[in-house]
Amino acid sequence: GPGMVVPRTPVTPEDSALAAAQSVAMVAFLERPEIAAELRRHGLDGNVSALSDAQLTAAWRIQFAGANLYHVDRWRRVKGGQVFWSRAAAEASARSMPATYDFVPALKAHRCPVWVIVGDHDFGTGTVALQRHWVREVPTARLVVIERAGHEAWIDAPEEFRRVFGEAVGSAVRCAGAGAGSGARRDGVGGEGW
Repeated sequence: GPGMVVPRTPVTPEDSALAAAQSVAMVAFLERPEIAAELRRHGLDGNVSALSDAQLTAAWRIQFAGANLYHVDRWRRVKGGQVFWSRAAAEASARSMPATYDFVPALKAHRCPVWVIVGDHDFGTGTVALQRHWVREVPTARLVVIERAGHEAWIDAPEEFRRVFGEAVGSAVRCAGAGAGSGARRDGVGGEGW
């Protein structure tokens, strides 16, 4: 999805501490008992070599949902299966990023509001603490944290996500309609919960 890259390589001690805390929290999230319980509920927790292709796909989808959803039991709403995700493609994408980068100056220069919409259990884009840390530096940024949601917040909290996403799109349309020569908009923009 959009905005899946943390805007800056961790360089300061605070950045590094937040990134380390994210790693610990992510491991705990991936090892939640709800994931194993969902696999067990569907009889997918046994010998993997004894599972059919359909069962293997279901098990993969539950594990994938466990990494991306707060509500693991909504795994059926995650469309597709292993065929739609490739570790090799993910690794190639990661290798295409420079070793160090800083998009914050570009975000600061953007005249329109920059919306960051994350679930409170989203480890795909950096933890909420890491997002709060960098968003303070961007006067036009708005951080919206959706409670009880993971990386795919539109599945965990569809009504809230739809509402917030609609606000973000409306904000972009209003800003674009204001014209490129109008300068940066500062009408209440700047930080979380404006």
